[in-house]
Amino acid sequence: MKKRKTHYPWSEYKIGPVPTRNYPSNDCQILDKVYHVAHLATAVRIVEDGKIKQGLIYDKSKLNTSRILVTWLSPNVWYHGSQYGNISFEFDFSKLVAGKNYYWVEVMEEYNPHACRILITTENFDGTLIPYVPTQGDGPWYYDVENKRHYWNGTYCLEFMFTRDLSLSIANEVSFTGHHSEYCNMKESACRDQKVPKQYINARFVSHLTASLVSVDSKLFTRNVRRGIGPAEGLRSGLEQIVQEGIKPNRDKKWGDLESDSDLAEATVKAALNFLSQDNKSDFRKMVRQFCNIDSFTECLKEIVAEKFGIDKPTLRFLDD
Repeated sequence: MKKRKTHYPWSEYKIGPVPTRNYPSNDCQILDKVYHVAHLATAVRIVEDGKIKQGLIYDKSKLNTSRILVTWLSPNVWYHGSQYGNISFEFDFSKLVAGKNYYWVEVMEEYNPHACRILITTENFDGTLIPYVPTQGDGPWYYDVENKRHYWNGTYCLEFMFTRDLSLSIANEVSFTGHHSEYCNMKESACRDQKVPKQYINARFVSHLTASLVSVDSKLFTRNVRRGIGPAEGLRSGLEQIVQEGIKPNRDKKWGDLESDSDLAEATVKAALNFLSQDNKSDFRKMVRQFCNIDSFTECLKEIVAEKFGIDKPTLRFLDD
């Protein structure tokens, strides 16, 4: 008699065949990066704290009464935008899961697509949750021991719950994504970011980081380029949007007489950035218009950004276009 295969709750979400060439399919994608996406206010707090803090589980999860604290990461990149916000913190998956215990939590079938959840922890939950063995290849996450590569079934949503804080010192990069136009994990009335272009949210985030006294881990916002250390795409696009917002006219179209090397120039730029970070466009533009022209404002902005993020100033020439 043939021995019946054990059926696990994750079996129907099994990964597809591993591609023989470098052409991943929807149901078998390389799993090397995972992301934590947050709304603007939360992202600011994460950078100020220097970490993504664990929190209680508030949705319909089976663990929502357990008092287990978790942080959330996922490999999903949403074509129509994320319901979790605009600002994405990227981590290397293999470094986070090495040597940990893995447990199957649940499938959230009310989500479309279904969301499979796996707990990653140093703790022992045997008897409470079912251990998940990624090397078996019988679920949505598979680890190929021979090739030392992780894969996941991208047909579904895959969510990892970590029982630890995630320090930004082990993050790779901060980038920006669109917010889903219909869905948000916050109450709709509480979300001020959903209907706003991601470029503007990006500009507000970058404005806050640039003007604040909080130190930032420059590697999250920079990259090596031909001219030295330059801004990564997220920082670059945020700076471009800041300048664009400054160019837009207000009722008083006159410019002031402040030069980029004036004693008050740096304080004026930082005041402008603070206003923009608070979504106060009117006062932001009034501060920008204290300068004799947009070029003087931009020149001082470049000086501040170069010092704040450890960037080589020649890599910021794109702001002069």
